[in-house]
Amino acid sequence: MQRKTIVFLSICAALLAACATPEERCERRATAGYNDLVNEISETELNLARGYATTIEETTAKVWKLAKNTSGLYSYQYVDVIRKKTVRVPIDPATEQQNLAQMQGRLEAVAAHSDMLLSYCQVPQPS
Repeated sequence: MQRKTIVFLSICAALLAACATPEERCERRATAGYNDLVNEISETELNLARGYATTIEETTAKVWKLAKNTSGLYSYQYVDVIRKKTVRVPIDPATEQQNLAQMQGRLEAVAAHSDMLLSYCQVPQPS
């Protein structure tokens, strides 16, 4: 995608997100902690199944690129390009299993807290 398209879509997404009703925003805030914990649990389970974790490593490289200079002429210039690479990271299965058990233990308490916060979202909002 071109940069202009990405910027345009980002602006549209931000405007649509701002259009959420107060109740929807309240629900999103109330369930954020629970959703984060569920995502962390699923990622840990995936890491245990694979036997390794992954991380994204960014490197900067200089490349030649055809660009227009200040006088309007085209010339080749060195520009920085960010390259992303997925890297395998070794894990300790025993530690990951222990972390998974702790997160699963906290899940019920976080769910109860989210339910309590969601009950506040059902209260009619003043307009």
